[in-house]
Formats: sequence, C-alpha cells, structure tokens
Amino acid sequence: MRPLTAWRISDGRRGHDSQSLGLIQALGRLAPVQSFDLPALPLPQALIAWLGRKFPGAERLPDPVLIVGAGHATHVSMLAARRARGGMAVVLMRPTLPASAFDYCIIPEHDTAPDNNRVLRSCGPLNTQSAAAGQDPARGLILVGGPSRHFQWGFAELLPRIQALLATGAVQWTVSDSPRTPEADSRRLGELAGAEFVRWRDAGAGWLEGRLQTAGTVWVTADSMSMIFEALSAGSAVGILELPARRADRVTRSIRDLIDRGIVTPFASWQSGSRLIAHGPVLAEADRCAALLLQRIAAAMS
Repeated sequence: MRPLTAWRISDGRRGHDSQSLGLIQALGRLAPVQSFDLPALPLPQALIAWLGRKFPGAERLPDPVLIVGAGHATHVSMLAARRARGGMAVVLMRPTLPASAFDYCIIPEHDTAPDNNRVLRSCGPLNTQSAAAGQDPARGLILVGGPSRHFQWGFAELLPRIQALLATGAVQWTVSDSPRTPEADSRRLGELAGAEFVRWRDAGAGWLEGRLQTAGTVWVTADSMSMIFEALSAGSAVGILELPARRADRVTRSIRDLIDRGIVTPFASWQSGSRLIAHGPVLAEADRCAALLLQRIAAAMS
C-alpha cells in the first residue's frame, strides 16, 4: 500500500499543533503515512499563493492526499495549498470560513456545525495523547491556565483550592503554569510549599505529554480545554478547578457536560467528599476520527 502523503499546516501554537499532529499520528497507526510540516503563511502571502496557484516552501514535496490544519490562521494557507497542489483539506475545529470550503471538518460536539457527510464530530479537541499503561494515582499534576474569553480569571480564589490539594500528603504534586498565566500568578505558584513547580517555558517539548503518561491524578483549571482533554486521553483521573463563566458558550457548555456525565470531578464535589476516579473507557478521539476519515476518503476515491 502506497503511503498517504499529508501536509500539516501549522500556526505554531501548541494547542493547535497537538490537534493536527494527533490526527496525523492516529492516521499513521492505521495506514502508511508520510507527513510534512509547513508553516501557515501570513494572510497577505496566503492570498497571493491562492491567486498564483503556488505554495512557497513546498516545491520539492510530493503532492498531498491530505492537507491538515488547526487554528484560524491556517485556513487560507490550507486552501492555497490545495489549489496549488491538489489533495483534500481537513480542518480541525469549526472554521472561520464556511465549512463547505473544506473537504472535511472535524468539529467538537458542542460547536455548531452543518449536518452532512463532510463533518465528523469529536468529543473535545483532538490531541497526541494515548492511553497510559503505568500511571500512578500518587503522582499528581496541577495545570494552571489563565485569563480567557470564556471564564473569569480570579487567582485569589483559585490559590486556596490549589493549597487544599497540596495538603493531601498522599500525592506527590507537580504544578505547572501555561502561556496564559499572568507573571505575578506564576511567581505565586513557584512559592507554594509541597509541590514541584515547572514553568511551561522551561519544560521543553513533550514534557506535558510525558508527565500525563505517569500522573494518575490531574487537576486542570476550567479555562484549559486542551489540557483537560489531553489528561482524559491519557486515562488520568481528572478534576476541574472551577472558574466563573463569562457567558454560556461552546467551551463552558463542554465543561458542564463533562461534569454532568461524571467524566471529570469539580473541585466543589471533591471538597465535599467525592472521590476523584478515572473515567472509563479512555477517550481515543484521534484514533476514532482518523478511522472515520479514512473510510470517507476511501469512499470518495472509489
């Protein structure tokens, strides 16, 4: 079987790269894949590339069967690459442009999307995590996000909850911030007793993925959607450090749905005596969506 050639268009953002790379890796577990990474072009250059039917930086690459991208900044580059060299454009998450502009869209369940054969629905954003074999419930991660348009950020209210978790001496804790964490809040996290503190910028590529393979207990602030689903995909028991919602939207509804279905445990329930337990079966959305995508590609090419 000839390898399926995939171009992965990247905007350089970790969360978006985790989605597109997760799909590519899952495709590779099902079929031979040769993948090439290309940076998203700035919008003016992407429009010029679309008009000129040439995609810079890809002259020596084989023509793609798939062009995969996540993040709004990748959309026009994906369409320019398809116009220049052919292939099928697969966008992850709801696109800014009409969904009909792409061959396939993989869109989380709580985003509005057209109901047709080009749309695949996923439980949350895809990622590179797979089920871990050696997780230890006594090894814990606390992952802290920051201000977002979906939740009100209040570190003064969040800090006592983190301290309450650290007071559970049966767990060896690691605390980490994120690119959105305000600097003053990161400094406070570094001063906490009872935990190792790892700054995201010092952690190195693959640090979080590796830690999730060993940490059986993970707490994540509610604003950090990608980290929540990465922890669930690794099979960890996941708790949510709640934040007030700014409004009811797709992200806040998704978090509420995870809580209502018992997939994650909110801090208030844990504090009242609820146990933090791993949800089963482990989420494997990248693999499931990759299998569906291959089926639809095969049907379209037959």
